[in-house]
Amino acid sequence: MYRRMLTIAIALIFILGVSGLALANTSHKYGNLTDSTVIHSQTGSSNLAQTFVWGKDNYAKITQAEYKNKAYQTQIGKDNTARITQSSDRNEARQTQMGNGNLAEITQLTGKLNKAYQTQIGNGNTAKIRQDGKQNYAQQYQVKNGNVLAYIKQEGNNNISAQCQFGSVNEARIVIDGDSNQTYQLQQGNKNTAKVKIDGRLNTTRQVQIGKNHSSIVTLKGYNNTVLNYQYGNGCAYNLNHTGIGDTFYVTQFNM
Repeated sequence: MYRRMLTIAIALIFILGVSGLALANTSHKYGNLTDSTVIHSQTGSSNLAQTFVWGKDNYAKITQAEYKNKAYQTQIGKDNTARITQSSDRNEARQTQMGNGNLAEITQLTGKLNKAYQTQIGNGNTAKIRQDGKQNYAQQYQVKNGNVLAYIKQEGNNNISAQCQFGSVNEARIVIDGDSNQTYQLQQGNKNTAKVKIDGRLNTTRQVQIGKNHSSIVTLKGYNNTVLNYQYGNGCAYNLNHTGIGDTFYVTQFNM
């Protein structure tokens, strides 16, 4: 009788332990945490939060809800701030900051299966991603000084946004309301500005700016529109404000 009860107890402990392990949230904290604040708050099950902080005066916060969300934050340096807030299921967010005075925020609210990546290397950078919808993808990459903004907002489904900035005093901004839109922006040099605003679906915009003193603004309203812009050189400016269906635009400016 005693052996039978012991066997049942061991079996129950094993079953509950395996079940609890399958549903447990995982949280990791690494690095030199002197003068740093690291907060992990996870609600739901099978969420993973991981923070690597090295240096001082860093702030990092991860809040996850529901099921199978992943969040990674890495900060090296000082005076950095990183926040990740994810609700719903199976979202993935990564942030990496190296240097001083950086801010990176990822907020992915009520949608599921969203991905967001941010990497900042240098000083005085700001990067924000907000996705409210499902199956959206956004990626931002900034290197070095004074890139005070790279901002992606997607409220809709199945949208893709990517931004790259190299140099100083760059700004890149993408705002999408709608579904299945794609936009890519690449900037290299100084004092560049590239903005895209899309209201609709199935739109495609690509912008490449290499050099300095460039400015490009695209505003679309409609669906199935395509805009390609390429500027290489000094002192170029481009502006498009279009409302329509199934239109295609090519703009190329080359000046050295």
